[in-house]
Amino acid sequence: MKKSLALFLTFIMVLGLLPSVAFAAGDGRAIQSSIKPIEGGQKSSIWFGNYEQSSDGPDGFKKEPIKWRALTIYKNYIQGRDDVLLVSDQNLDVQPFHKDAASPVAWKDSDLCKWMNGDFKNDAFSREERNAIVNGAHYDDGARQQIYALKHDNVMSGGLFPNGNPTRQATNTEYVAAGGSISANGMQAEGAIDRWWLRDKGKSGDDYAVYVDVHGSWNVNGEKIDVNMPVRPALRMALTMVIFSSAAM
Repeated sequence: MKKSLALFLTFIMVLGLLPSVAFAAGDGRAIQSSIKPIEGGQKSSIWFGNYEQSSDGPDGFKKEPIKWRALTIYKNYIQGRDDVLLVSDQNLDVQPFHKDAASPVAWKDSDLCKWMNGDFKNDAFSREERNAIVNGAHYDDGARQQIYALKHDNVMSGGLFPNGNPTRQATNTEYVAAGGSISANGMQAEGAIDRWWLRDKGKSGDDYAVYVDVHGSWNVNGEKIDVNMPVRPALRMALTMVIFSSAAM
């Protein structure tokens, strides 16, 4: 009896050292993690959803688990739980902020916002995974989307990006280097640092939007909204949907 109990306890200890994978129902998609509690300030990472990232040769690109950086933990008093704010570890696609620069719009009405909460969300997440994403509380502009671009005050926060410019830099996946879903030209190579959109209006005019440059600084003047640029989505997720997290790598 004692020997059986000892073997059982050893088995439990070994399981505790292995990564944990929680699969969404039906299609094999997973929220994957190890055994450490989630910490903000980019100390933790999780894998959530799947998106085109690496080349699959002549067949295009493989859908692979998306790695996200944990930026901060929010108290969700309405639901009585904690939520985690995530941003993708790499640039995931290429899009203009808004296709018609002659008709500038606020973030909530932009083509980028519609794409993130339409094509991207439906392609990257299963129905069960979409249910784990909570609406962002962006009361300043009336927008409450599930997926969104960060704002300049997010990226300038020492709590969310504690080491300054290096923690704001993002590299391209192979899919982004090839131009992403719109086959855009002019992206940096796979693994190279590239720009990425923020959601603020640029100081250069209504037809400009702010972005993070290759040095990790935010460009206050902005870029023309019809320019194709890499995209780094952000979202808030119910922390109860992830059991463990891995240390950021």
